[in-house]
Amino acid sequence: TERMKEKISFVAPIIKHLDNDLFYPNSLNIIQGKTGSHKSRFAGDVASLLLHKDPNVRLSGMTRASACSKLDVVCYMDTERPQEDQLPYAMQQIILRAGYSIDKPPSRFRQSSFIEIPRKERQEALKQFIEHVRTTTKNHIVFIIDVVTDMLGDFNNVTQTFDLVDYLNVLINKHAVTFFLVIHE
Repeated sequence: TERMKEKISFVAPIIKHLDNDLFYPNSLNIIQGKTGSHKSRFAGDVASLLLHKDPNVRLSGMTRASACSKLDVVCYMDTERPQEDQLPYAMQQIILRAGYSIDKPPSRFRQSSFIEIPRKERQEALKQFIEHVRTTTKNHIVFIIDVVTDMLGDFNNVTQTFDLVDYLNVLINKHAVTFFLVIHE
């Protein structure tokens, strides 16, 4: 009630596509598509853009916007790629597209695999990982969860899904965090 009496200033975006505001800080963003629609590649492009050495770079038609200056850490959490080859290769591609070399990745980039954690334990592991990363900085953090539906024992279980979404919504409202969630159709 008190806040509605004040002048409201809307937040600036963190990513633009061409001249359009695309993604905002403190939001839940869903990347959804069928198999083979390059959802993970797009999520990787978002990570590369946010980590890039050149603040004026354009990747996949996207550019960083003014609010990106407050961004500190980008975390990429994966639930399905094999750790032997596919996952490290995907992370290498993010690092290279961000303008870094594989042997000197950006210190602001964190990545984790949840593939060895049983599904029924993943939501709690996700919460622990997020809380751990939040202790490392007071600045803005972007979390990319590829694939968020694999974080739950049963994504079609409404209670489990609501619990996860409620948790993420609390985080974006209380802390400087943004989420990119990849969902398979």
